Formats: sequence, C-alpha cells, structure tokens
Amino acid sequence: MSKVRPKHPAARPGPGAGAALPWGAIAPVAAALLAAWLHRGALNVFFTTDDLILFERVQGVAPHPATLWRVIPGRLWFEGLMPILGTAPFGWHAWNLALHAAVTALTAVWARRLGATPLAAFTAAALFGTNARLRTAVWPVSGVGELLSAALLLVALIALERRTRRGDVVASVSQGLGLFCKETTALAPMVAWLAPPAGEKRRLPVVPLALGLAVWAYVLATRGSTGSLGGEAYAVGVGPHVLDHLLTYTIWSCDLLHLFGGVASPLTPGWGAAGAALLALSVLLAWRSGERAARAGLWLWALALLPVLPLRNAVYDHYLYVPGIGGSVMLAVVLDRALRGAAGSPARAKLAVAGAGVLVFLHFATAGMFLAAAEGARIERVNLPRDGFQRRLEVVRNAAVTLERQLPREETAIVIYDTPESRFVLSVREGGLVGDTTRAAVRQKLLDAVLDQGRGLRALFPQLKSVRLATTVEPADSVALVFVANADGRLLACGKGAEAHLQVAKLWAQSGMADAARAHLAEAEALHPGLLARRSEAGLAP
Repeated sequence: MSKVRPKHPAARPGPGAGAALPWGAIAPVAAALLAAWLHRGALNVFFTTDDLILFERVQGVAPHPATLWRVIPGRLWFEGLMPILGTAPFGWHAWNLALHAAVTALTAVWARRLGATPLAAFTAAALFGTNARLRTAVWPVSGVGELLSAALLLVALIALERRTRRGDVVASVSQGLGLFCKETTALAPMVAWLAPPAGEKRRLPVVPLALGLAVWAYVLATRGSTGSLGGEAYAVGVGPHVLDHLLTYTIWSCDLLHLFGGVASPLTPGWGAAGAALLALSVLLAWRSGERAARAGLWLWALALLPVLPLRNAVYDHYLYVPGIGGSVMLAVVLDRALRGAAGSPARAKLAVAGAGVLVFLHFATAGMFLAAAEGARIERVNLPRDGFQRRLEVVRNAAVTLERQLPREETAIVIYDTPESRFVLSVREGGLVGDTTRAAVRQKLLDAVLDQGRGLRALFPQLKSVRLATTVEPADSVALVFVANADGRLLACGKGAEAHLQVAKLWAQSGMADAARAHLAEAEALHPGLLARRSEAGLAP
C-alpha cells in the first residue's frame, strides 16, 4: 500500500515540533548574567571605609556594638567568611557580585509570579540589575546587608504568592532573617495585601509585619547602644527634606538612561517640579495599566523607600537598592503593556520585544558610560576621582597597597605625616577643588575618614601595633616607623629616628614645600636635638 508523501517536507512534524523555549526560566538567568557583567568592575576594587570598620571588629581592633541590629551582615557574615577569605578583596567582592546576580534573578521570578510576561520580567530584572547607581551597594563589601535583605525579601514575597500555610511560614522565616540584615524592609510584605490577585480576598501578612514592627521597636529601644545610629548619618526629623528626598529618589528611579547623574538633593525648583511630575505620572500609569505587577512594583518602591525619607542626610544611591526592584518592575510592566496592547496581536508582540530590547540595550550601554565617567573624571592637582565613592576606594587602596610593600613583618608602630601640598578643601558632592587653605586638618580629615583614624590599616595588617595619622610631631614618634602620605593616599617610608624626619623635610623641600619642611624640622628638634643644624642636608637654607 503506497503512502502519500507531503509535497513540502518542511510541513512534516518533527521531534519536539511546536515546543516553545522556556522563557520563564531563561529570563532570570539572562538578566543575572547582564547584571554580573556590568558590575564586574567590583572584582577589581579594594575596600571602603565601612568595610575596614567591619574588619576591625572581626580582627579585634574595635569592639562589636552590643546589639542585634543588622547582626547578620554586620557580624555573622564577616565572622563566617574571614577564616576563608582573609583580607584579600577578590573573594569578598565575588560573593557580593553573586548575591547581586541572585537578587536580579529573583526580581524576574517575582515579576512572573505577579503575572508579568516573560519579556516584562526579563526587562524588569535587567533594568534593576544593570542600574549603575547600585554600585554603591554592590561594590563595597559592607553592601552585603542591602543584598541579603533584598534577596530574603524577594523570597518572602514569592512565598506569599503561594497563598498557603507553607508559603506563609517560608515568608515569615525569610522576612525575619532579612530584618536582621536591613530593617528598612519591614513594611514591604504589605505589597501582598495592597496588590492582591484579581478576584481574591486581601490577605494581610500578619507575622512578617509583626516581625518588622518588633525589630523597629528593638532598634528604637537600643538606639543608644548600637554604636552606629548616632551622628549625622542617621539624624531624623520631619520637614521639607522628606519631600525633597522623595522627589530625588523618583528622578533617580525613572532615569533609565543614566542621564541625570548630577541631580542630587537639595533639588532646584525646576528639578523638584520634574520629580513631582514623574511621581504623578508613575502612579497614573501603574493604575491605568490594569496590571497587578505594575501596581505591586510601585507599592514595593514606596514601602521600601518610606523608612529612609525622614533621615535628614540620607539621599544615597544604595538606599535605592530594594526600592529599585519595585520601580523596575513597575516601569517594565507598564512599557510591556503599552507596546503589547490589550488585544495582544502578533505585530504588537514583536513591537514589545523590539521596544524592550532597545530599552535594555540603552540602559546597559549608558550604565557602562556612567561607571566609566565616575572612574575617569579626576581632580588633576591630586590625581583623585571627582566621584566621592570612587575617591574613597582609591585612597584606601593606595594607602594599603603601598604600605604593604614597605611594612616589616615584625610588630611595628607607624606614624603617617600628611603632605602639606594636599591640604585643600574638596567639594564633597562634586569632588571639585573649592579652594586652598593653610589648615592642615582639612586634608587630614579626609585621610582620617577613609582609614578610620588608622584603625583600618591595623585591621588589614595585624603586625601594626599602632597607627598615628599626624600633622604635628609628637614624643611617641621618636620610635615609630615614619611615613609620608601623598595627596592621593600613597605612603612612602622614611625610616626611623632623626634620619626619618630629615628625609620627610627633604622630600617636602624637593616638592617646593620649603616652609613646611622647616616647620617639621623645628618640631622634630625637640625629639632629636641637632636636626636644625642639618637643614642643608634637606636642601634648606640654614
């Protein structure tokens, strides 16, 4: 019996014909890879001041605060990894990069659970993961608190989507752990109540919210013993700054092409109006879209941002890490809905793919430019980055790397004299040179701050018995190993005793700082009589 063959062989059904690619699984992985690639520069940086402070506590240079406040990233994480990673930066940064990639993937998973299309979920995760502003959370080792709290919160939100007893238990445990990483996520589980699935009753996540309130009560009750909640960084109050902070974060969240890097609080009237317009437009689009994922994303952005708005001096990029998850989901879902349309025709579906692809590409490309600009723009006079975050990273690296090369293995006390040429006023925000000053303390404050008054160096180098960052000569300097700090934080060993102080004066005199050299020798004369008679050896007139 003959069989009729189809005229077109391509029409024959083949193995797996009609099977679609698992875009739901591909989206999280692809977004995570993009995020890791963009922030790969984190693997090449050194430590920040906050990193050094946490190392100090683990190494016993400084005591741990007597509190459970942020105990996981502030103590347990470092105590657990220090025996494995030591104080070499690569391993610590690799962990942070992996955590950021995981948070990016979880963002896509959460968006899908909310009903977003695979394309919208990928776009949301990619916008979040490749946001260059998040470098201040991803690149410092101490940013692990932001990363862990975000990951645990997303696990809790995903578990709440199951709407089962087991899901509630997982959410409660995950949220409870996350609150010991960063208490600012306390209100975030309310997203599940504020944006419920269509046709289902609202379910208030009672246990996660109760845990959040308990942690906040504990933080407020023990505020005086945390060792970290005092001072300007955590000064709180209600006033115009709350609105100013809100509008600043709104502009940053909507800056998909990294165009507004210089916009910062306090906002000018024009930028304030722009922020208000963007906030109103975001709310309108999220609600008009009819998409649950867009509304949930907006609620997460607002609930995660609310606790930091009263902080008077807290307009920092890293505070946008968790809110950025919600903002990215909202923007991606609104865009997907607008391009795909209500009917969902094939032509509109292709338009959605093209639109998302262009947006993600531009977002990724401009993020790379943002990072390059932050690293490349420098203050020529002192060869330091204008960007404050990059500047701190570089000063710490320069000091630690140059010290390591010149430090003996035995226990040593050192004194680091500040270079008078570098005593100028820097604009903290723009990193520009504001003006010269003769006050030695100005430059010394910068060096003191990034090295935590020298304790940070002791955390990195256990053989250091003491470190003194100095502008004047003191009696204890007579037995210390003497260093000179250049304007960019690099250290140069000058030896010990009288010869060391003579070398300091010689270096300064050769650099055109004869007055500072004479002043230094005059101070050192009290420790080493006869130095002034040797001024000619330093190139100074008798």
